[in-house]
Amino acid sequence: MKAQTKRGWVCGLPTETTPKIGVQDADGRRIGQFRPYTVRLLARSGGFSWKTSATLLPTA
Repeated sequence: MKAQTKRGWVCGLPTETTPKIGVQDADGRRIGQFRPYTVRLLARSGGFSWKTSATLLPTA
């Protein structure tokens, strides 16, 4: 199986019951859960929050 590259944000960290990392896309929709060794950190967040970004985005 060929590896796929997906870009997103971490939305859930591993726990004892769920040993996978949750990832969501830019729209806040969950992409899926992945094993920690298959996820690679490209950049750290600079304090980004979905709640505060909603006030910064223009409305239609």
